[in-house]
Amino acid sequence: MTNVLQLENFQKRLQNHKGLEGFVISTKQGALLHWYLVERPIALKYAALAQQLLTQSQTLLIDIDSQQSPQVLRLRTNKNELIISQDDNFIIVTIQNPSKAAQV
Repeated sequence: MTNVLQLENFQKRLQNHKGLEGFVISTKQGALLHWYLVERPIALKYAALAQQLLTQSQTLLIDIDSQQSPQVLRLRTNKNELIISQDDNFIIVTIQNPSKAAQV
C-alpha cells in the first residue's frame, strides 16, 4: 500500500512540472509498472531502452572507476529531454519538452 501512495504522490508532483510530456516507471529488469501521458507501446520501449542504457552506463563507469554507479542520466534531443533515474528497485524515465520547461 505504501508503494501505491508513494507512486500517487510522485505522479502529483510531476504533473505540476511545466513541460512534462510523460513518465514511465519500470523495474530494474525493464518490466513496465506505470506510465503517464505515454501510450503503452511507447512506454514499453522507454522502459526497455532505459534499462539497457543504464546497464551500458554502469559498464562504462566500472571501466573508469569500479566505485561509480549511474544515478541520473539526462539526454537531450531536438524534440525532448529524457531524465532517467534509478534506485535499488525501480527506473524512472521522465520525458519533458525542454522549451516548455524553461518557460516561467
